[in-house]
Amino acid sequence: LGGDDALTTHALERMAKAHVDHPEASMANSTFFKCDESLEVLHVYRHYRPLKPGEALIRDICIGSFATFKRKAYLETQGFDPAFKKALDHDIYLKLDEVGELVYVDEPLYLYRINPNGISQFENGFKAAQYSLLARYNAYLRRKGTNKANLTPAEARMIRKTWYLREMHRSRIDGNRMQVFRLAQRAMVERPEMMAERSFWGNLARSIVN
Repeated sequence: LGGDDALTTHALERMAKAHVDHPEASMANSTFFKCDESLEVLHVYRHYRPLKPGEALIRDICIGSFATFKRKAYLETQGFDPAFKKALDHDIYLKLDEVGELVYVDEPLYLYRINPNGISQFENGFKAAQYSLLARYNAYLRRKGTNKANLTPAEARMIRKTWYLREMHRSRIDGNRMQVFRLAQRAMVERPEMMAERSFWGNLARSIVN
């Protein structure tokens, strides 16, 4: 959980019960109360939810900020990746998904503070989104050749292309034209069909000229 957030008084009790009731679960999570800077509740956040039948976490990371996991399950994974500066939760959620079941507690147990200085909010949101894509791509590589739900090669290439295009946009804002060109080349390797799109070439030209 985040250092600037809080738990409800019964959050740990609910999570402990979920793990006892579901010994096969590697992780249990819940939704949360979205709060202002003073931790006053604004509303219940509903995006976080249980996986639907046939749905894969690698395609939609619908697990919230408050998640708990069994130590035994964690030790079966590669653990937290110190290279991740943002979205390290997405990285570990996907790893835990590979070694056990996921359990959803249908109750808001967490107080999530809207904070301009949060590591995944406002200006930090872009970097968090990029690291989230990286977490999904790394999971794709780990799951290749296993029976765990995975992306298709085309979906994996789309993730890489999206990552390059976002970095290209950031480099354009920073005025790094050479980096824009290098990232555009890499994006085209992942999705060669972009070379037939006029919009792509128009954006590239504006990025280099402006």
